[in-house]
Amino acid sequence: MPKLAFVFAPGAWHPANSFDNVTTILTEQGYDCHSIAFPSVTRVTEIKDALLTEDIATIRSVIEALVDAGRDVVLIMHSWAGVPCCSGLKGLTRVDRQEKGLDGGVGYLFFISSFFGNMGDNLLNFFFTEMNINWWVVNKETKTLFSDDPIYRFYFGLPAAEALKRAAALWPHALLSMGVPAAGAAWLEVPSTYLICTEDNALTLEFQREMVNCAQAEGANMRTVKMKTGHSPWLVDVGVFVGHLLDAVNTGI
Repeated sequence: MPKLAFVFAPGAWHPANSFDNVTTILTEQGYDCHSIAFPSVTRVTEIKDALLTEDIATIRSVIEALVDAGRDVVLIMHSWAGVPCCSGLKGLTRVDRQEKGLDGGVGYLFFISSFFGNMGDNLLNFFFTEMNINWWVVNKETKTLFSDDPIYRFYFGLPAAEALKRAAALWPHALLSMGVPAAGAAWLEVPSTYLICTEDNALTLEFQREMVNCAQAEGANMRTVKMKTGHSPWLVDVGVFVGHLLDAVNTGI
């Protein structure tokens, strides 16, 4: 049986195969890897509510199958993915499972330049006041949003051809999904690592540090590592990224 199951959750606008270069390496090392395709991206124009119902259901369907088989799960979240993932883990963490005498569960979280909210936080207000986001382009007719410059925001540091290819694969994102209040705070229950991207043009260095500081102040068992990259560190240096991921997991799980 593979050592661990890794579940990768890409950020807003990003397709499920965003982490393929990472999962290839981990699979070769004997790990079981899964990637999530969020409905708020893949079925963007069909999303009718701001409750993340379908995104959370998608996360749970992948993780439930693993933990019901007694597997330990490491959940890797990029950027926006921290919100639906941390909102949707009730009953699926290792702590929850152990309390019921069951094996398996989500035993470690790995955040990549990510954000997450406390229970009930109004995230749209959070984005525009706390984060001071000024680079979203909203399409009111389709109720979707996109980046003003995805190469600069997400792929800073990549070769031009690779950045263009990655940017062309992005989808619009359902605007309503960004207005959901956080429905859970798994980061308080599950040990984690936060990877800080020091040259990020989407989420500033100051914001990333503030996320960590606030989480730790709330009592989260959260450590940090850094990479001198933009918003997508696994594409800039996959070897270093995988090293950080495995080191974090081997230390914390």
